[in-house]
Amino acid sequence: MTRAVVLFVAAGTLAYREAWVFLALGTVGEGATNAYLLRHDKELLRRRLSSASDEVTPVQRKVQKFTAVTFSGTLVSSGLDHRFHWSHIPSAVILAGDLLVVCGLVIIWAAFRANTFASAIITVEERQTVVAAGPYALVRHPMYTGLVVMMLGVGPALGSWWGLVGAVAFASGVVVRLLDEERFLAGNLVGYTDYRAKVRHRLAPLVW
Repeated sequence: MTRAVVLFVAAGTLAYREAWVFLALGTVGEGATNAYLLRHDKELLRRRLSSASDEVTPVQRKVQKFTAVTFSGTLVSSGLDHRFHWSHIPSAVILAGDLLVVCGLVIIWAAFRANTFASAIITVEERQTVVAAGPYALVRHPMYTGLVVMMLGVGPALGSWWGLVGAVAFASGVVVRLLDEERFLAGNLVGYTDYRAKVRHRLAPLVW
């Protein structure tokens, strides 16, 4: 609901087809993921309800707030773009943006399916083990991969080139969070150092 309000207020109209499609994709994707977790992994669903204030380190609290602001900023700039017609994006690019949003949501779901400890905050729980199956066999942080892929699609999906500025800012926040998380896990999760040596790439296979 908050996303819809931000988008339509910024756009100044409800006649914003790209926003309706984007909101529908997000609602269906996130709803399906939550339904899956409710049925198969209620503990993970509970962990996902943690907030930025629950983070252990100040860095993570700041990053959580930063990424939340950049996501909202992406919606605002895209809505304003629609209102003032700053961008002229071909329909094929808008569709590609929608596909990136869907791909990002699928990657996030795959990460949740493989790792029951994929909490919303950086922590190590009792009996937690290193997960190296599924997407974790390709990159060490597939959930973040999904978030970045999704964010790269948000601007184009909403018909806005300016939305890519927010995506780049969001990705920079993810990188800071990821590097800080790796330091925490290396010092607190048994076996994580060996896992890092085995799976070399953090975010993008064969790239980084």
